[in-house]
Amino acid sequence: MTFTMIYEQPVVYEFPNLKVPVVLFVGLEDKTIVGKGLLSPEQQAAHGQYKILGKQTAAKIPGAKLIEFANCGHIPHLEVPAEFMVALLGSL
Repeated sequence: MTFTMIYEQPVVYEFPNLKVPVVLFVGLEDKTIVGKGLLSPEQQAAHGQYKILGKQTAAKIPGAKLIEFANCGHIPHLEVPAEFMVALLGSL
């Protein structure tokens, strides 16, 4: 149930309306896909490509800053905590 809102209330269409400063922290090895188990291997390969999705999302948000972490998956603050803290504090 934690991902119900992703299907029922997508906000991707509202990204251009954001007026506050936005910083996106993205692990370049993130391949998270909601409902991954319902997809074929071919479908899985076509989704969850955060190397691409991070850039696409940042481009939709006016003035967004994208910070990408190499060799990192879905949870940068746990996977690369020192790098993440430097990036976070530098963004405040």
